[in-house]
Amino acid sequence: MRSALKLFADNGFAGTTVGDIESDAGLARRGGDFYRHFPSKEGVLAAAVDNHIRETEQVQATVGWFPTM
Repeated sequence: MRSALKLFADNGFAGTTVGDIESDAGLARRGGDFYRHFPSKEGVLAAAVDNHIRETEQVQATVGWFPTM
């Protein structure tokens, strides 16, 4: 996931291919390993967003701070 986020930041989402992510992560290009973990490029981005939300909620719970709406 880190490789994908780095590449998205550097090249943009549209400018990053699954092959780019695989290469950066040390996986064989078009070897299928990416798809064992994520259904698509969109799926890795969704997983990263979900992970960020969970981490933020954990920090909020730890420090006892919750934003008011």
